Amino acid sequence: MACAYQKAGDVGRAIPLFEETVTDCERVLSGDHPLIKKVREDLDSCL
Repeated sequence: MACAYQKAGDVGRAIPLFEETVTDCERVLSGDHPLIKKVREDLDSCL
């Protein structure tokens, strides 16, 4: 959903979802998991 908001230009809605996803991924996956890196990159592109 965060990516859809980002693509629509609604970064105000995308950022909290990306932040939540990063938190969830860090909790469930190992620290160097590629998905964590990808979500962080997506979040950074909103900022």
